[in-house]
Amino acid sequence: MSPHRNISLVGQLFTLGTLISLFLAASKVEGSELFDTATPLHRVEIQLDENPLAALRKSPRTDVVARAQVDGHPLVELSLHLKGATGSFRPIDDRPSFTLSTSKRSGSERILGTTKLHLNNGVEDSSRWREILGREMLNTLGIPTTSATHARVLLNGRDLGLYVLVEGFTPDWIERSFAGKGGALFEPVAKTNGPTDFRRVTSYGQKSASRLPRPFLAAPSLPVTNRWNSTATCINESSLIGFIAAEVLLAHADGYSLAHNNYRLWVPPDGSGLQWIPHGLDRLFTAPELPWPPAMAGPMAEAVMARPDGARQVFDQIRAFRGRLPDPSTVKAHLEQRMERLRPNLSRTEWQEIRVGADQLMDEWRRRWEVLDLQTKIAEPMSLPLGSETLLSGWRPDPTPINAELSEEKNPEGGSQLRIRAQEASLAGWTWTGTLPPGRYRLEAWVRLDHFEPLPFGEPGGVFIQKAGQASKEWLHSEAPKGQPLRLEFHVESASTSTQLRIAFRGRRGLVHLDTKGLRIHRIG
Repeated sequence: MSPHRNISLVGQLFTLGTLISLFLAASKVEGSELFDTATPLHRVEIQLDENPLAALRKSPRTDVVARAQVDGHPLVELSLHLKGATGSFRPIDDRPSFTLSTSKRSGSERILGTTKLHLNNGVEDSSRWREILGREMLNTLGIPTTSATHARVLLNGRDLGLYVLVEGFTPDWIERSFAGKGGALFEPVAKTNGPTDFRRVTSYGQKSASRLPRPFLAAPSLPVTNRWNSTATCINESSLIGFIAAEVLLAHADGYSLAHNNYRLWVPPDGSGLQWIPHGLDRLFTAPELPWPPAMAGPMAEAVMARPDGARQVFDQIRAFRGRLPDPSTVKAHLEQRMERLRPNLSRTEWQEIRVGADQLMDEWRRRWEVLDLQTKIAEPMSLPLGSETLLSGWRPDPTPINAELSEEKNPEGGSQLRIRAQEASLAGWTWTGTLPPGRYRLEAWVRLDHFEPLPFGEPGGVFIQKAGQASKEWLHSEAPKGQPLRLEFHVESASTSTQLRIAFRGRRGLVHLDTKGLRIHRIG
């Protein structure tokens, strides 16, 4: 069975909601033993002589000769170096992460069916599951990525503990993932400043690309609004939109879209149809409260979101992907089964560590789905014909108000009262988020302000209403025991992004009452 047919079957199992999970189904990947689920934990024993050890202490990222024995099979000679960024890197005498490669040695022997493996120490993911579950989810969504599992690692007999073992990018992987079309993989090269450099790390096929397309390399120096038109001919558009959607859906805080980090680029032989490949997935779901639309860091992710329809296309893809993935409770049930299979191989300390980490992961996963539910409602465009008005419901309090209490009380006759009770130097309020048709609008709010004391500095204070991203505010500076209207006019340019409206208090002291029946929006143009 090919890996793609197997992945499709897994997606169907999820869609049907059966208890036969992706994680426990027979999912051996052709050409690799990493997904052989009969082995929940591999054993990797690394041997380094004194000279290679000394070399790694001095130059940890330079390849040295090593030997490795996996699951009791004969020793394999290979090249090894240490890996990891600032947060996860550990020296050789600590608990380092490794890259193992046989392709640089004569004969190119295979370990677990491949010629390149990474061993990640889990410093940034105590659950040791984000890499594994994330890769399985991405494969389910049709986004090519390498596979991962668990391993116990020993270095010269010293037990380093539980690691995440990740398949490396190899010619075999390219052949398997891109249906024999060939091509080359490039990785970004770290630089302190200036445009990103890239180097070719592997390829498959005699005519594979030797360099990245010139328009792509030049794109980051262009204004974001011009970037897409200059690169469209060399990029696989649907693949990039899907890649961005998947990273946002899974809250990959350290990926290309959100951090311009942890990715590879696949280029077909003719240099067109460039695709992004995810890499370094140990921080999935670490930003469950990710707003919509999020700020993009990757230059081409910025370019896609800057298109008039870009944000809408990405969000539509997020919703489509969401429908193909299981809900958090299903994932948790499958994860518990897998953890129980792993448990007999772990010490009590290791088990406690991954137990706590897995609980945190599932809490973040559940919260991410809750946030997406809310954002889906927000992203649905409101029907508001010209000249009409509507009440705005769904106002949400600041999650961390400054020196203020925010509360909501239902009115017997309908609607509710939003309150801000401020003490000392306060800044706090309520925000409405939704998607409006393009046009001109007027927001009206009926506000009652009692016991107001201004701050002795800055703006005069009181109650203000404002559209996010718009500098102007409309203020109520003095007490209004019987209430007073506030009106704000604003313009919406595109229905592809959401609009945020805010009503807040700034002052030393005050009590604000907002009747939701008086919070209306009028379409005036």
